[in-house]
Amino acid sequence: MTFPVPQPGIVAYDATVTDSELDIEAMLATYSGGASAYRDVWAPVLLRFARGLVDRMSLAGAGRILEIGCGPGLLLPALADAAPAAQIVGGDRTGDMLALAPASFDRVICDAMSMPFPSATFDAVLMPFMLFHVPSDTAAIAEVARILRPSGAIGLAVWGGRRDPRAFEVWGECFPPPPATIPPRSDHTRMDTPDKVRRLMERGSLTVQDIWVEPLAHVWSPDGFIRLQLEVFPDEPLGTGGAINADQLHAVRERLRALPAEDMTDNCEVIRAIATAPGP
Repeated sequence: MTFPVPQPGIVAYDATVTDSELDIEAMLATYSGGASAYRDVWAPVLLRFARGLVDRMSLAGAGRILEIGCGPGLLLPALADAAPAAQIVGGDRTGDMLALAPASFDRVICDAMSMPFPSATFDAVLMPFMLFHVPSDTAAIAEVARILRPSGAIGLAVWGGRRDPRAFEVWGECFPPPPATIPPRSDHTRMDTPDKVRRLMERGSLTVQDIWVEPLAHVWSPDGFIRLQLEVFPDEPLGTGGAINADQLHAVRERLRALPAEDMTDNCEVIRAIATAPGP
């Protein structure tokens, strides 16, 4: 079975099914406009944790694997290495992200709450760092359970606790943030502990096989941090609030360069989990 790339277009979420009020259009605009920067600056940071998820899943005998929220597709080659005989499919809501993914893989514009696949299609589904962008995580997990074959596996990664580095304070001092976006573009509070993740899986009739937490400590370079703020996640709570001229950019770069490494380090917890669908 082949899933060709569809014509441009995105299926809207069903606004009647929601656990959180999220600004989906703003989220899509952010990831579409910042696709190249996301691939260069942030996706490589996340890739190690997504690969670690793949390493714990038994994928060698899989026939079809789907990654939901594949973005620029950095994980797709690792999935192909783990399951050499499998058809690997990358799904994402944004065509600009999918356009950056390797053309050797099937890529599909894909709504996690209403996926364009028959039931019992995939042996494994991966959802690294995307579930918190979905208005209803329960609906998304139910969809995963639907498209998984009996005893198929799901692997996901979400954020736990976080401590922002001093660099964010410096940015906010230089560029006062805009008014908070209402509703927000993501909701981490629904799944920011292992117990919450376990309950979410169990509500979807999935059996949890493994949950583990690992710290992420990423030291930003000044230029990488600036690109994150201006291109990957512009107008977030610590955003620009307006245009930035060359003198302002030089000033904030110099302030960031003066910070010690610990003040440029993102400290986060990554929660990963693997669960399986009911058997035949």
